[in-house]
Amino acid sequence: MKYHVLVVEDDVVTRSKLAGYFENEGYLVSEAEDGQTMRQVLEESSIDLVMLDINLPGEDGLMLTRELRSQSDIGIILVTGRTDSIDRIVGLEMGADDYVTKPFELRELLVRVKNLLWRISLARKQPVLEESVQNEHVVHFGEWTFDKQRRSLTNNGDPVKLTKLNMNC
Repeated sequence: MKYHVLVVEDDVVTRSKLAGYFENEGYLVSEAEDGQTMRQVLEESSIDLVMLDINLPGEDGLMLTRELRSQSDIGIILVTGRTDSIDRIVGLEMGADDYVTKPFELRELLVRVKNLLWRISLARKQPVLEESVQNEHVVHFGEWTFDKQRRSLTNNGDPVKLTKLNMNC
């Protein structure tokens, strides 16, 4: 299976460098220079992971991270020149899976991408395994499955993010 990576970077040199490197490593790569183009690519293609710059024209990459995370479990790695620990913390709190500062070593970024994609593929397979095991803690209703013990909800096997709630069940 060929993973599809989206590079969202306004600097054409950095974007081309990332796209070329990951294409040479066997990935399908799409490019976007801003949030609007990113959304368009996401609508037209099935993307597994987004490498997202924080400093984008028009829209902040941190807000785009929050938007992406609220809509999907897509992999998000922030690739940015911001080195302040506050930016790193906020980026991770917004839902980024990883944070890499420029200048970065391409091989290190590749390892981070591989590790994240591996974890995502395991997480996507997990609901299917859970459904196959009959368990008194798992409730099925239509296309939905709720695991009371793990407090996880899926719709057609896709994880649904739940808000914090005091559950006494």
